[in-house]
Amino acid sequence: MNKKSNSFEKFVKTVGIWLISVALLIAIIASSVYIYYFSWMPSSSHEKWAQFGDFMGGTLNPVFGFISLLAILITLFVQARELSHSTEALQDQGESLRVQAFENTFFSLLKLFNESIYNFSIAENNEPDFKGYAVFRKLGERLDHAYKLSNSRMRQSDEIEVIKSAYSKFYSHNHEYVDIYLRNVRQIMLFVKDRCPYHKKQYLDMFLAQLSNHQLLLVFYHAYVSPDFVSKDFLKENEFFSPLPSSMLLSKLHANIKDEVF
Repeated sequence: MNKKSNSFEKFVKTVGIWLISVALLIAIIASSVYIYYFSWMPSSSHEKWAQFGDFMGGTLNPVFGFISLLAILITLFVQARELSHSTEALQDQGESLRVQAFENTFFSLLKLFNESIYNFSIAENNEPDFKGYAVFRKLGERLDHAYKLSNSRMRQSDEIEVIKSAYSKFYSHNHEYVDIYLRNVRQIMLFVKDRCPYHKKQYLDMFLAQLSNHQLLLVFYHAYVSPDFVSKDFLKENEFFSPLPSSMLLSKLHANIKDEVF
């Protein structure tokens, strides 16, 4: 960009110098012709003045017309160049504003998300209420319990069916806690997917930094059994579940799901 701009400026300066030089040359020629016709004294002959005027007019008018045309063309080129620069500047400004608007909304969503987590609470018989991040540790225990029950009752079934059965039972008993959390997760992830101008993984990583392993575990199994949650290809492309330790999974067999599906 800078090289092209410098080359164009040099071209304009060169043409300008040539036009000035031509104008000076014409002035010298006109003076020489005047001296040739009249020496150094003006003539009193109207006929000679008429002849001189016709000669100079017929000679100089096309030349000055051509110079004027070149000057107009150069002016148009300069204006077009300035307009191009202005357009590029507006595009850059528009892109910056778009990124700024995205980031303002993104960080507002993160703030609301974290505030909602702190307000979470869950009751357990004969135990104090669990609050905040402790809620998800308790939900993880309930999911693990549901999986063990399904696994013991469905020993001859495919592992995928066991997972679906376990998660369905877990969800039916805990949806009042899980629904709001998963909707918020989905909203943020789809916002990044659909509205982030670029570097989507960078913003997803910022979101991941807000999640505990137990929170991520719930998202993992929900995303696996729910096709309408968030695109699995999008999750895999951005390595969303890479921070989740395989030791957190409900079974060692599920490490293959983590590696192959996500």
